[in-house]
Amino acid sequence: MRLRYRNAVEHAACITVLTLIPVLLLLPGVLRGALPIDTASILSLTPWEEARPGGVAADQNPGANLTAQRYYPWYVFISEAGSPLETLWNPLEHAGQPFLAVWRTRCLSVFTAPFYLGDVATALTISIFLKLWIAGGLAFYAARRLGLSTALAMIPAVSFQLCGPLVVWSVFPISDVLPWFPLLFLLSERLALGEYRAWPGGVIAVAAMLLGGEPEACAVLIAVAILYFFVRAWNEWHGAAGAAAAAAVYAGALGLALCIACVQILPYIELLRFAVDAASIPPQVAPSAAGLSGWLLPYAEMPGHAATTNHAGIPLLIMVPAWLSLRSFADVRTRRRCEAVLVPVVLLNVLAFFWPRLREFTALASYLHPEHLLMINGFGLGLVAAFAADEWNKLGVDEIKSTLKRFLILCPLIVGSAATPALWPGLHEGGSAGPWWAVTLAFLLIVATLASLGATVLRPSMRIAGYALALILSIDLLITFFPVMPSTPKAEVFPETPFVALLKKTGGRVTGSAALGQWPLAGNNVPQLYGAAGVVMKHQRDFAERAAEDPLLSRRSGSPLLLLKQEDIQGSYAPIREMLKVEQVFPAGAVLFYDTEAKERAWMAYEVRNVEQYSPDELQSGLPVLVEQGVPPPPLPPDKEPGTVTIEPATSNSKVTVTLDGVSKGILVLADAYFPGWEARIDGESTRVFPADLLFRGVEVPEGATEIVFEYKPTLIIVGLVVSGLGILILLIGMTALVPSTLEGLKATQRWGA
Repeated sequence: MRLRYRNAVEHAACITVLTLIPVLLLLPGVLRGALPIDTASILSLTPWEEARPGGVAADQNPGANLTAQRYYPWYVFISEAGSPLETLWNPLEHAGQPFLAVWRTRCLSVFTAPFYLGDVATALTISIFLKLWIAGGLAFYAARRLGLSTALAMIPAVSFQLCGPLVVWSVFPISDVLPWFPLLFLLSERLALGEYRAWPGGVIAVAAMLLGGEPEACAVLIAVAILYFFVRAWNEWHGAAGAAAAAAVYAGALGLALCIACVQILPYIELLRFAVDAASIPPQVAPSAAGLSGWLLPYAEMPGHAATTNHAGIPLLIMVPAWLSLRSFADVRTRRRCEAVLVPVVLLNVLAFFWPRLREFTALASYLHPEHLLMINGFGLGLVAAFAADEWNKLGVDEIKSTLKRFLILCPLIVGSAATPALWPGLHEGGSAGPWWAVTLAFLLIVATLASLGATVLRPSMRIAGYALALILSIDLLITFFPVMPSTPKAEVFPETPFVALLKKTGGRVTGSAALGQWPLAGNNVPQLYGAAGVVMKHQRDFAERAAEDPLLSRRSGSPLLLLKQEDIQGSYAPIREMLKVEQVFPAGAVLFYDTEAKERAWMAYEVRNVEQYSPDELQSGLPVLVEQGVPPPPLPPDKEPGTVTIEPATSNSKVTVTLDGVSKGILVLADAYFPGWEARIDGESTRVFPADLLFRGVEVPEGATEIVFEYKPTLIIVGLVVSGLGILILLIGMTALVPSTLEGLKATQRWGA
């Protein structure tokens, strides 16, 4: 009984530590009034540059910052929406586009939930805390389930919780996927041993990963888990029947997880049919010879962000030769586990190094980036280090002597191989070696790691080995990653400058300058004809290209506001300069014009041109509206007024209500983007919605109509909800069926422990 309470206290202490680590990481920023996100580059863009602190140089390539251009505006939209149902459609960019369907928006990720409940600043901090906390907790749980002691389980828990992809890329979709990997890894382990009851945890893990918004990361992590399963199970299966049963259960678990995530996957598949760019992510790292020093140096600011991906911690690097030295004395099952972990880790690291060259030979390589291949280093090497420390403490006197002889050869060899790129000037960009402070710190950490191993040789202790290595590892990773954690003062995160305030005050959609494509105005809830988030449909791209050639087309975009730069006024918009009224001239050189001849957001067209197929070349500002497969109305009689069209105040992102008064038979053009799933009802009767002017929505309006209601009801969302609901139901039924046997197992464990 006393032992049980002691174990419970020790577990509680470890969980407390794993809770405090992310708190301590985030607390300094909270106290400074800063957000854990990097959006400083927007202060180099015209709408926000008035807020750039004096003496701070402008970013030469602000559009390359995905956090500012994409992720923060998405978080703002989700927070303003307040419900997943309101994230189906985003009216802020490109005259509107599907939002939930863009997988990377992470509308259904567990870590997005705080944004539906509170303001962006608070939700962002809570979300990152949850990622780090769940990552550490699940790694600790997986290690304990693998038979490691509480102390040793802290090694993979800390190495995974503080790994670069989670700490440095905490707002990237990869950080929503990675925390769940230990559960998937555990599924592979349990099924390899024939313990089929573990499947619900794997289903939950894979479903949560799939909803995390990074399909490439999901694919790599699932592939790693399957590879581990086959390598681990090679010597564990007993007969073909056991192998087939384990593989079938694994396939069933993955299939059920896919069903649960169908509400996200099916809309994404539909999006890909129309998208020319679905928010793809460029490579974040480019491993090189100099990057190998990231294995050793606790220093993140290196060429190619080497330490961000490679640096898993010096104690883990030291424990690799330790494991190789004692491998022949290790327990057979432990040896099989370590080798099954090392196979994917080594394979992916080698592939990552050669990945840029592989992209020239295979199309598959263009979808994955080196960071996807390096993201399991923290967890995988943490497990190897923990198992090595476990076996180190079990060695006998003769075994220790043999192990130390090998270790004294292998350790300098491996550490020296990692140190060479760090110290050799010719391998670094600019021909400089160092930094020497990092080399010195690395040396001290190596000494501390070797001292902890030496202490346990003299007096074997799992607790000393586990907690000492976890402490050294924590210091190493905190020194490496804390200084490069993203952080921006709250006042500089999309500040509401006079420029932005005026755009918001006008209340309409902004169009005009091609520079709008680089201005993420959605971060301030300003709707625009273009967008910076990287999601572009074919018809949106075609309209933008035609508008660049024929600027008068922008008059049909539903906004009388034209935001132009000096080069626009003197260039493509020069022919209509006399028709524009200056509203505001900004210090940066941008001018906001009011176009009195611009079309309203909703208007009646009584002259149209009909085409049978999508034809951007036929779109011209001097010709009537271009409709696709519509019925041209009769001309408006000379004595007949065109009637009035009014858009009612919005109550939902996915619903637009238009009231009509005195209109004749014609085509109503709503200058919001067309996309499959939009339905319309005229005075309660359903009618067809078709493209107008390539980009917008059109409906045929009968004489005397009074109201048109547009509503976004994508079929695949409904199908996905049904399939996901059935998947969750099957999961719950399966978990319920496992309850009796699970309780029996717990009772047996308690009897054995007593």
